[in-house]
Amino acid sequence: MPSDLYFSDLDGTWDEDGDHVYGEEEDSLDLYSDVSVGRASIENTSEASIFVSKTHTYEKHPPQNYIENCLLPAVELWPDYYGAFVNDSIAACTPSDWDDIKLYERDGTVSRHAVFDAINEGVGYCHYAAHGNENGVYFAGGDTLLHSTDALALTNGNKLGVHNSIACISGAFDGGEVGGDCFAENLMNNPNGGAVACIMNARVGLGTPPDMGPSEHLSLEFYHKVFLQNLHRIGMAHASAKDAWCGTGDWAYDFCIAELNLFGDAALMLWTDEPREQVVSHPDEVPLGPGILTVTVASGTSPLAGAVVCIMSLGGEIYDYGETDATGTIQFDINPTLEDTLLITSTAPNHLPYEGYALIRGDASGVDRSATEEPAMAVDKNPLSLAWHPLASRSNKHHQ
Repeated sequence: MPSDLYFSDLDGTWDEDGDHVYGEEEDSLDLYSDVSVGRASIENTSEASIFVSKTHTYEKHPPQNYIENCLLPAVELWPDYYGAFVNDSIAACTPSDWDDIKLYERDGTVSRHAVFDAINEGVGYCHYAAHGNENGVYFAGGDTLLHSTDALALTNGNKLGVHNSIACISGAFDGGEVGGDCFAENLMNNPNGGAVACIMNARVGLGTPPDMGPSEHLSLEFYHKVFLQNLHRIGMAHASAKDAWCGTGDWAYDFCIAELNLFGDAALMLWTDEPREQVVSHPDEVPLGPGILTVTVASGTSPLAGAVVCIMSLGGEIYDYGETDATGTIQFDINPTLEDTLLITSTAPNHLPYEGYALIRGDASGVDRSATEEPAMAVDKNPLSLAWHPLASRSNKHHQ
């Protein structure tokens, strides 16, 4: 199977017996993720642009009033056993004030049009409890629940959500009839909507009716990690959910752990509430020479502890990051020797990222300022992402 766990589980060689067949039982894999991995499944500059644009839009400029919608379509999986069971369990994880949109075959409420229209209205999360192949998700009789052609036709625009599923083969990025891509890839590559991230199976999903099986447990565990254990980085939540079911000694769980891949930026910060602004204070100018740079972060009028603040000079002389303390404050020891621009970013769960800067000048006055808006300079044209996304590697290392 195509498995990105190869890039995540770094222990061993994956071919301990030397027969060039990777990932066999005799290769003694532990299957635990040592780093978080997400796939940017792109084949050209257009798809690359869509991937980056969706990630930035979700993280930096999400529309209001859609994040708290969780779409839960469910069909009959085996005779008299419905996906409503796992979807009800997922709904129990979301906050009490969320709108859990349960479209169930058991209740006669699910249809291809109903699912398509609900996604177009905007959902923060969507879990398909359905059958599947590389081209979509389906009812037990073979009727379509959502097809790759539907994934490409969605017009939910910037109301982008995270889609995952127990369905077979819907994440098989080595196949697919629509553009040569699988269902998950088409959700990701739709320029007018679709998903910001997908977690789907490269091969068959497995269940054990009348109880939940491996694929259902892995899906539910992801929502436990996000909503109940507050793992806001999608790569960490995905890896940790799989880790929770490692070591069972059951081949079916090992199979499902290996085949379940993340399409999207592993560093993506997930929303579990309506995004709020950060109020960030720091000097507008920084003098040359040794000194202490103080940054304070608040949410409204309350100090924001645990916000990750990163500083990076455009010339590369300064780079550092850390978390704010209980007072919302962090201090950096710096010693700039060259006049430059110092980029300052702050990220925190369920808060819009702050992107600011200070000028490093020989005659700097060191005047503090407070701001909640991006500076007038075109920050997206400089390597701001270099100051931002390495924070994820810090979180991943902390996870281990």
